[in-house]
Amino acid sequence: MTPAARVQAAIEVIDDFLTGRSGEIALTAWARRSRYAGSGDRAAVRDHVYDALRHLRSYAARGRYERPHYYDCSTAPARY
Repeated sequence: MTPAARVQAAIEVIDDFLTGRSGEIALTAWARRSRYAGSGDRAAVRDHVYDALRHLRSYAARGRYERPHYYDCSTAPARY
């Protein structure tokens, strides 16, 4: 996959997340649909998705934005 295709895949997963699915389930569903993606591609998409979810949570906290219930980022693994 090209870097642009990886970002597009991450956008699709995040869209799925925003409809109410958990991040992990959305990623698993994408991985099962995308058999063409290799392990490096899956890791890159996963990293893009979890980075975006972490940023979503931190931006919401900084802006004191009341997150709807579907912005539950608790499934994102810690990087450190």
